[in-house]
Amino acid sequence: MLEKNKKICSLSFFWLILLVEEKKVNMPTVFIFFGYRFLFYSNDHEPIHVHVIKDGCEAKYNVCPLEQIYNYGFKKQQIALIESIIEENIEVITNRWKSYFKK
Repeated sequence: MLEKNKKICSLSFFWLILLVEEKKVNMPTVFIFFGYRFLFYSNDHEPIHVHVIKDGCEAKYNVCPLEQIYNYGFKKQQIALIESIIEENIEVITNRWKSYFKK
C-alpha cells in the first residue's frame, strides 16, 4: 500500500510540474506550516479554495464551507492536520485570495 501511495504522490507531482511548465502558472504561497505549502494558482477560479502540497502529495479544499475536493497521497492523519490548519486560517486564506484576485 505504501508503494502505491508513493506512486500516486509522484505521479500527481509530475502532473503538477507539467501544468506549471506548460501554462507558466504562478503559484502564490499563502503560507507554509509544518512543511505543508498552502497555495493557489494565479489563474484559479472561484469558489475560494486552497491547494496543499508536501512531499509530492497534493490536496485541494474549498474554504467556505471547508470541503475536500481531492486528495492525492495524503494519509488520514495528515488530512486531519491540513483541515485543522485551514479551519484556523480561513480568514488569512480568504483575505490573501481576495487581495491577489482584486475581489
